[in-house]
Amino acid sequence: EPITISLTAMYLVSFVVGFVGNIMSIRVLTRKRRSRVSSLSATRSLLINLAVCDLMVVCVCMPITVGNLIYKAWVYGDFLCRAVPFIQAVSVSASVLSLTVISVNRYYSVHNPLNARSFFTQKRILSAILVVWLLSSGICMPLIFMNRRDEIGVVEGLPLVFSICREIWPQERLKQAYNFLLFCALYCLPVLFNMVICFLTVRRLWSRSSQLKESSALNRSLPASRLKIRKKVAQMVVALVLL
Repeated sequence: EPITISLTAMYLVSFVVGFVGNIMSIRVLTRKRRSRVSSLSATRSLLINLAVCDLMVVCVCMPITVGNLIYKAWVYGDFLCRAVPFIQAVSVSASVLSLTVISVNRYYSVHNPLNARSFFTQKRILSAILVVWLLSSGICMPLIFMNRRDEIGVVEGLPLVFSICREIWPQERLKQAYNFLLFCALYCLPVLFNMVICFLTVRRLWSRSSQLKESSALNRSLPASRLKIRKKVAQMVVALVLL
């Protein structure tokens, strides 16, 4: 079908770009640089974690989605029927929560740059990453028990069955409540929180830029390109939240 072919092509392009891009990001971020200050290691750890989350989304979500798109029957067994949705949800959840932690890190670094190094220590960042994964796993744990391989009749009255993987809940209201919980915990609250953090970060950057422009002494000691860099950082934060 033309729709299947076009969707498969788009998924293939997204897979290649996502896989290569995240592998290159991890390679660059894990490369040791003696010229860099040690305080940047905390930020690198957050970015590496985000790249790993996105890489899991690319490697787990996309192939199975394309497989179900091309061949509707579930041919991967009961174990993968339980494991794949769980891994998909955990990787997406960890990616969302990692973005939130990165936003907090950027805001604190802009709001209080003198104490940012001492506050965002490597130990605290690793603890935050561990909390992200544990929280993501806890939120998505019901998917392991509720997803199962099932068989449905293709033609009524004939012994023809069609294997599918679906969520089977004791009550429909429980499924609706859980989906509403996921929607709030992994979309509404993070988007609202990141928008607030984004607004505060941009306001802080622009206020500092205006103060530096007004102060002739600081303007002489600080290169003019530094002000452009601050605005570019603010624009990047806005673009990240919008995406």
